[in-house]
Amino acid sequence: MPDYGVTDNGFVIKRLDTISADIHARLKEEWGVDTTIDPQSLIGVLVTSFADRIAELWEVAADTYFAMYPSSATGVNLDNAMQYGGVIRLKKARTVYNLKCVGKDGTEIPYGTTVKSATQPVKTLQCAKAQTISRNNFRSISVAVIEDKSVYSLTLNSVTYSYTPRENDGSKEILEALSSCLSEALGITSAVEYDNDYEREILTISDTNGNSENALVLSPNLIVTSCTSNLLFETLDYGEVVIPNGTVTEIAMLIDGWQSVTNDKDPVLGRLDATDSEARQSYINRIALRSDNMLSSITSAIFNNVQGVKYITAYENDTDITDEFGRPPHSIEIVVQGGTDSGIADMIISKKPVGISTFGNVENIIIDEYKNSHTVYFSRPSVLYVWIRIELSLIKGCVAPQSFSEITQDTIMNNVDDIAQIGSNCILQKFLSPLYQSLSGVGYVSIKAYASENADDTPTSYELDTITATARQLPEFSYDRIEVTLSDQR
Repeated sequence: MPDYGVTDNGFVIKRLDTISADIHARLKEEWGVDTTIDPQSLIGVLVTSFADRIAELWEVAADTYFAMYPSSATGVNLDNAMQYGGVIRLKKARTVYNLKCVGKDGTEIPYGTTVKSATQPVKTLQCAKAQTISRNNFRSISVAVIEDKSVYSLTLNSVTYSYTPRENDGSKEILEALSSCLSEALGITSAVEYDNDYEREILTISDTNGNSENALVLSPNLIVTSCTSNLLFETLDYGEVVIPNGTVTEIAMLIDGWQSVTNDKDPVLGRLDATDSEARQSYINRIALRSDNMLSSITSAIFNNVQGVKYITAYENDTDITDEFGRPPHSIEIVVQGGTDSGIADMIISKKPVGISTFGNVENIIIDEYKNSHTVYFSRPSVLYVWIRIELSLIKGCVAPQSFSEITQDTIMNNVDDIAQIGSNCILQKFLSPLYQSLSGVGYVSIKAYASENADDTPTSYELDTITATARQLPEFSYDRIEVTLSDQR
């Protein structure tokens, strides 16, 4: 192999001084004269000029070589290199909110309809697609009786409940009987109350988790008086736009039948165009998209196709017995932070082999192209809150950096994603290298932690060197839980 160019050690560039020395050596060999004696001579100037242009060609060759690899390419070259792995740079996206919309059954909300927040500055959201407030996608619905003594029935999520009234039954008794039947429905609550506006009894059926994936069919002697559905809205701005719950309340475009709107669910956060460093990191997470390994393929598909996903951990129980974490035999558990439930479930069902069951604390029903329903389970991680106490000691004779506390906190928060993962041990010593790089004059760093599942806890002592998270826990760090002190010089 040559000493320069493409070698066993990668690409080795030939520098200007080496090129110039080679040319002079060749001239001396051919002419028998040492052309390096007078650099200002005609030959010396010519050699320097030609060698400089040759050195530029070497630099172009090196750039071309490194542009082929995601670890060293930049800009468009990085985009091109990533495509060999079947992935592309994540582009900017808007933050998506599932807004609670109340209105008449069948109220259509066109694409682009806007709502506004009561915050300062005002945030505007637009309807992400044409949607309908409907009994076919309700999270809460109110039903009233039309006076008729025939059988009353309702079909909730494909299960029919009926009641034949007695002779003296009124609206209240009929609705209470139906409510009693609905007590058997999973994830549903129901109650009968008096509607003062219309002076009648109504039966309100609600999803206990606030989901909007329920469908209702009524007999002709029952009517819907009000319906609440979750509709997708997106911010006009790209990136992470966080709006406090309960502040999106203004309907900017009047639509007949639409009564109110509010936000009470966590959004799927948007993003800006990925930087080169972010693109390289996401490339690592998504490169297994075509993998034959089931867990790698599933996690990569989720990272690649579901907006807002930040962390994923996957587990498999390939034994014939239930494991210590409650996973059934031959099952998988995908633990995901961020993203929509339906988007994650879609990716799991698309990559999961037949015969492998899913397990988790979140249930989602997916309808395939053949109209078959599949129940997909995955997990959302619980939070393990972490408090950190960092003690900095200066080298003798050095002065403390300005804003050393803020620099330390920023360094910790900027490196959390590389160190704290779902179900993994968070080794605090890994923070030391970036801390030493960020803080000049610091000779010693002591870092200890306290961890709790309760955010309102008060640390009793800082004794942990490693944060141990369970299989479904994600260590969470925060600026206000990082304490920094400066001790005597060492």
